[in-house]
Amino acid sequence: MELKSKDLTIKKAVFSDWKSIYENVWSSEKTAKYMMWSPTNNEADAKSRMERTLEFQKSHDAFFVYLNSTGEAIGFTGYDEMEEGVYCECGIAIGEKFAGKGYGKQVLNMLIEHCLKIGGKKFIYRTDEENIPSKRLVQSFGFDFVGVEEKIYEKDGIKRRIEIYSKKIGG
Repeated sequence: MELKSKDLTIKKAVFSDWKSIYENVWSSEKTAKYMMWSPTNNEADAKSRMERTLEFQKSHDAFFVYLNSTGEAIGFTGYDEMEEGVYCECGIAIGEKFAGKGYGKQVLNMLIEHCLKIGGKKFIYRTDEENIPSKRLVQSFGFDFVGVEEKIYEKDGIKRRIEIYSKKIGG
């Protein structure tokens, strides 16, 4: 699968992307703050993480986000089918130096359009209640607030409140 927007491409990663994803995303405390993962601290660990990522991508709808103008990996995203026709994003992470440029909006739009094309009827979006940019993103798409669940993040053992949003996308 490869999805394209004006500025971005979403597709499976290749090993040579390890350096740009490490520098742009994985090494960033700020990017990791509301995510389920911890930052990667050195290039050797980044290469190892990339090997695990490539293996994971073989059996999951998980992808890297690439900047069309440079081809560099600036983020990642994915989705799961929760039940027939109901899809849920599995995170949208955009590196901090690329934040605030409308890229999250392009990623979410591509995910929704793709899920609609493959038979999606509903799309679910989850975000940490403290992640204001993510909440603004989902609200800008007209998602309905469904509720809150509490989740303990394995990376730090902290209990977080996750807001759940839903939107009908197909008949």
